Amino acid sequence: MTMLDACRLGRADVVRERLAMGASPNGEGAGASGADAPLHAAIEITKRHGRGPARLEVLRLLLAAGADPERRATRFRATPILLAAIAGTPEFIAPLREAMRERPPAEDPVLAAALAERDDVARLIAAHPAAAREPDAGGWTPIVAAAASRLHRDDLRAAAALPEIVSLLLTHRADPNDAFTFAAGGGRWSALAWTIGHADNLPLARILLDAGAAIDDPVAAFEAAVNQRYEGLALLIERGLDVNHAMVLHRLLAEPTSRGVEWLLAHGADPNVTAPETGESALHVAARSGAGVRAFRAILAHGADVNARNRRGETPLALALQHHRRRLVDLLGEAGARA
Repeated sequence: MTMLDACRLGRADVVRERLAMGASPNGEGAGASGADAPLHAAIEITKRHGRGPARLEVLRLLLAAGADPERRATRFRATPILLAAIAGTPEFIAPLREAMRERPPAEDPVLAAALAERDDVARLIAAHPAAAREPDAGGWTPIVAAAASRLHRDDLRAAAALPEIVSLLLTHRADPNDAFTFAAGGGRWSALAWTIGHADNLPLARILLDAGAAIDDPVAAFEAAVNQRYEGLALLIERGLDVNHAMVLHRLLAEPTSRGVEWLLAHGADPNVTAPETGESALHVAARSGAGVRAFRAILAHGADVNARNRRGETPLALALQHHRRRLVDLLGEAGARA
């Protein structure tokens, strides 16, 4: 088991043993390139590695051994405390604050925004108004950090403060369309994409939209759909998002999961809209991707043209045959499809 795996799994016994054997608490190669580091591995929440007290014990071990609480790592190019705010793991914040006494988060506009410290944000902006817009060394601006923070989920104070912080930043000319670019070509997420697709903070999303955040942000719509943030997706549609123009259904069907497909179809997605570059309809994409039978049935039930042809002249049935999607071949045949 590697040091990073032990940190992710909360294996304090393994981490303690590796540190005693001379392993670095900062790991190897972590930094802005997108590599991971032990502190970050202990903090970041994934579907495979949940949260729990064992990971907090690991974090305390690493800090006691000299892990750098200001080191940036992962594709987020984030410090550990910023990552804790993004992950929505408040249990890590107190020990990280203690480790950062020489350069406290209260003196950093990005960290103060992510940690929902409204008074600190106001104080820092009053002293230096441009701080409302300036990125940190990792490329995070205060408005994007506040939008990405998930601390509101378990903290009523943070739930009230985060929208107030964003409103304050906007009055100091922060850009409602500001975005963060991930390391190593990992894409670009706007503040709206973070708050709707990740943080699920609708009051904050409304403030961004009122201030002019782009309604047709394809990442925001896609992430809301794939993460089943249906209230956020409904808000985007209410504000004028054309899900067909944004090709949200096509993007969902190209992914291994088909979550969100039925909701989109029930809320106006047209299965016969075709992608401009390929001429593919939703059925074409589903036939060649990992879309499941349930999603495929839903597309058929909403009037998909089973004999539509893409720019190469291929029908959904032809693609299903090429990709050995036998169950889909049967469904298409029952619906009257031709190759």
